Amino acid sequence: MSSLVYALWVDPYPYRDSSRLLNLSFVDQQGRNGTMGYSLADYVELQHSTTTLEDVAARDGMNGVVTSGLPESVRVVLFTPNAFEHFGVPAMLGRTWAPRDIPQPGAPPAVAVLSYLFWTRHFNADREIAGRTIELNRKLYTILGVVPPRFTWNDADIYVPMSVTPDPQHFVMLMTHVKKGIGLDTVNSELQAITQRFVERRPNNYPKAGFRMRVQTLNDFLLQRFGGTLKVLMAGVSLLLVIGCANVSILLLARATARQREIAIRVSMGRSRLHGIASPSGFPRGAPPPSTPWSRFATTELMGRPRRRCPQTESRSV
Repeated sequence: MSSLVYALWVDPYPYRDSSRLLNLSFVDQQGRNGTMGYSLADYVELQHSTTTLEDVAARDGMNGVVTSGLPESVRVVLFTPNAFEHFGVPAMLGRTWAPRDIPQPGAPPAVAVLSYLFWTRHFNADREIAGRTIELNRKLYTILGVVPPRFTWNDADIYVPMSVTPDPQHFVMLMTHVKKGIGLDTVNSELQAITQRFVERRPNNYPKAGFRMRVQTLNDFLLQRFGGTLKVLMAGVSLLLVIGCANVSILLLARATARQREIAIRVSMGRSRLHGIASPSGFPRGAPPPSTPWSRFATTELMGRPRRRCPQTESRSV
């Protein structure tokens, strides 16, 4: 339970400035939510036209097969050159790529970064993995490094750089930070105007007219998505605590009922209800801790051990 609270509220994400990470979606005329994707051409334009977003990265995904060694189906995520700087999470082993490593975004080098789970599963946690190669879909990639265990964006096994070209038919999902001091309403208004311009230019690539943008923080989006499950889990944990407390109270009541006759006899003899009644530890109630002289005396004198007597001194006649 404490681990769940820590993961949800204390430190939910390993990413830089995670409280400013945004999720972009839209609501259509029927009130249905949808994920907002942008073409690569519009992504490049949005990067240069926004004034409320600190940085804008993009991702895409595909299924792949590792064809070197034992074949394995993997989940591959393609990141733009600035994605790892956007997240701000250093590699656990080796390094990740940066924009300076990809001077030509349209022709990125064949490099890869491994997830922690894939690294432990496929390479048996080999700490000398950086610099080796992996064959993915019959193409060799140089392994740069391994991300930490908590970096699990999109549940990917392998991260590779994306070819960023102004392609109006290649759609990607955006990842972005809002600038400090900028409200979500301001971001929403700006993205609504920019996206509407994209819709007018290429209406077949975006939702039909009448949609509105919906900008949320990443934490609010995930809590809204999994809020029902979390509530059920919290209710189940609370129910277990109530059942445990009820069981303890029933056991204490049963013990008190069993000793009711003994307590009545003690009261009739003029003694206190608790006088001489042993506690669950075996010592009388109110007794000092076992390390005190009283415990040693109770052990030797009250529990039946024979007492040692001092030798008598015989009188001598003069």
